[in-house]
Amino acid sequence: MPDQPSLTVRQLREALANYPDDLPVVVCVAEDEDSFLEFLITNGPSHGHVDWGDGKGVIVDKSHVQIEAFEYYRPTRPE
Repeated sequence: MPDQPSLTVRQLREALANYPDDLPVVVCVAEDEDSFLEFLITNGPSHGHVDWGDGKGVIVDKSHVQIEAFEYYRPTRPE
């Protein structure tokens, strides 16, 4: 379980309300105390699928919203 609670869809929507609609969203994921990886959101949101191994097969997991992302490499600053 994370040290901090997850933002809800409503909280995220409110937090982004003052940003331009066409601004890309990058998620920063800590590697350690001093560095992080950046991921560019590329698709979503959607619900995932899960197979709990109980013989009921794959079901839609509505316990969260998932968003696809790819690692983002920040371009170097133009000189």
